[in-house]
Parts: sequence; structure tokens; C-alpha cells
Amino acid sequence: MKKSFLTIIVILLLSITNTALFCCFPAGAAPSDLLPDVSEISIGQLLVPEPSSLRSDYLALQLLALNCGYTAEDTQTLYRAAGLNVLSQSHYDKEETDPSHTCAFTIGEGIVRQNVLFTKKALVVTIRGTASGEWYSNFDFCPSHSDEAVFAENFLFCAEDAFLTLKDYLDKEEDPMVLITGYSRGAACADLLGLLTNEYLGPDRVHVYAFACPAVVRRDAEFPACSNIFNYINPCDMVPRLPLSQWGFLRIGQDIVLKCADENLKETLDRYSETLYKAAPSIRSYYNDRHSLTDSGLSEDGITSFESMLILCRYLVPAAPDLLSDTADAGNNPGDDLSAVFDAMENSDLYPLAQIGNELSSDRFVLGKTILHQHLPDIYAELIRILLLEE
Repeated sequence: MKKSFLTIIVILLLSITNTALFCCFPAGAAPSDLLPDVSEISIGQLLVPEPSSLRSDYLALQLLALNCGYTAEDTQTLYRAAGLNVLSQSHYDKEETDPSHTCAFTIGEGIVRQNVLFTKKALVVTIRGTASGEWYSNFDFCPSHSDEAVFAENFLFCAEDAFLTLKDYLDKEEDPMVLITGYSRGAACADLLGLLTNEYLGPDRVHVYAFACPAVVRRDAEFPACSNIFNYINPCDMVPRLPLSQWGFLRIGQDIVLKCADENLKETLDRYSETLYKAAPSIRSYYNDRHSLTDSGLSEDGITSFESMLILCRYLVPAAPDLLSDTADAGNNPGDDLSAVFDAMENSDLYPLAQIGNELSSDRFVLGKTILHQHLPDIYAELIRILLLEE
């Protein structure tokens, strides 16, 4: 009876489309409700250092603000606040049932200041963080399912798509300067777009600033140093930990690790990363090993770690914006409806992952809310300001 009940629940959760496991959320679900009001953001003329390998935390704050647009219209407003003209926008109208690996991005142009005396025309690319229909792509980080993969392939596909559009504008410029920036999912795309643009233009004319960036390449692969790529990382943010370093993934360029606000939270995230790794010690096992829901070991009727992550995300993320509200209904705990299912999995290899779901959603999502806050642009802006004050 227990096995039958679990199977029905899992079928309902996984039947998000009739063709694939596709993690789709309502249009109002994170992160649009969690971003700052763009009408209140003032950016000003971008101050870009020379050479590109010279990091500017002030420019980082400007570009982080430029990344706060969720819709195409919001992004246009932010570009105007930076004195930039929008040239092209792509994928903001992507259907929520479209599981392809793309990112929404904007390309603009304008005059940036390099110092007191000199200005220069630059192309600017901003790449949006995850929208509702893109969560599936975040967890499908290696569609080849290969342990020999060199890249986080989902983000590479996004970067290649963006590069094809950017290249058309680069080819029209005699001496182009390019600023590439992104937040979260968009940061991963920005890192790899920076790598592709470095190869095309040379790194001296390319500036890349990424925030809350996931890992994008495998450590065994050989890549140039990319000293013009800067990744701002909050160690209390879970997103930059995926795909797992235990699988060999890391970022390209330079990581700027910001001050940890909560060592206990960092240790919790360390434990979550290790829990996922124990359930899936390789890329192939993450996608292919079907774990029994009622017993230890594998089963044809079980689910993979990949599928369990989709379920966890499908279950938790839609509730997050409401739960972050101070006026949220305390009587509607998203942990109530599936806690019995999680408890029934106590003999499964995936039970530790189910326990994470319980932890995140218990007590009105207190821990989940805390972790989500650490990923928000406002937190990154605060931590970068602290970095500026210490310099």
C-alpha cells in the first residue's frame, strides 16, 4: 500500500508535461517578485577600468543593478538609466513549456567612461536570471549524461546562442569594447559567453562580471586563465555550488568570494552538497540511477536524483515569493502536503534528499526563506559594498 501511494504521488509530480520531465512554474513565481523595483534604480554612466583584467567593485555594483530587469521592458528602463540604447532583446517571450536551453538577454550600446579624460563606445550584454520556464534547464546541466563532459552543457548552449547574436554587432564595430554581465543562471551564461568572446576578440577588449554564478566547466579541461572574468560569490548562496564541485565543476575566471554572513548556514549548504553527491556520485548516476522510493538500492520503478531535484524545486519554488512576504498566511505551510510522503521514504537512498525538503519547508519555510534571501541581488549588493569599504 505504501509503495502504491508513493508511486501515485511521484507520477503526479513528474507528469508536468506529456513528453518530458519539465519543471514549469506560474509566471508570478520567483524571481520577478523578489527583484528590486527598477523604477527606483539609478545606475549612471558606466565606469569601466582599463585594462580589462583590473577589477572594479564599483562597476560591479553598476552592472548588478543593470541585471535587475525581469521583463524586456524593465531591462529597457535600466539601460536608459545607464545611458545605453537597446539594440536587441531575445527570449523574453519564451513559452513556459519550452524546455530548450536558452537565456533571455539584451544587447545595447553606449558611451562608457574609462577615466576622468577618456570615454569609449561599448557594447553591453546583460543576461537574465532564471524565469519560470527555465528551472528545468538549470537542473539538466549535462544533457549528454556523460561523465566525460567538459562544460555544463545547458549553460554552454545558452552562451552559444547569445554569441551568434552578439557577433553580428561585433562585426560592425571597428574596435569594439564589450561588457558582459549576468546574474544567477545568466551569470553562468555570461561566463561562457565571455570565454567565447575572448577567443573571438581577445580578452583585452572584453569585461565580464558575473553574480551568483553556477559552475560551468570541468577542472580537468584546459582553458585560458580569463583574467577579465570576475565571479562574485556569496558562500551562503546555494546556487554557485551547482553543478557540484565533487563532480569536477568550477567557474572560469576569478572568484571574488564575499564575506560569509552566517557560518552555520554555510555548513548547512556544505551538508546539502554532500548529500546530493552521495546520492549521485557521478554525472551519469545523477541522470540514470533509479533509486527505489521504499527500499534501499535501485529499482525500475524508482526515480533518479535528477528527477528528485525537479520534484524538490517544483514543490518549493512556487511558494517562495509569498513566503517572503511579511503578511504571508502562517496557516498554509507548503511542507504539510508532502511531509507524509517524505517520511514514508525513510528506507530509500533518496531519503536524505527528502529530509532536505522537510528542513527547507518546515516552520513556514524558515530555512528555505533564509537560503533564498542569500541569493537575492540586494544581498549581493550589500556584500559588494562591504568589500568596497574594506579596500
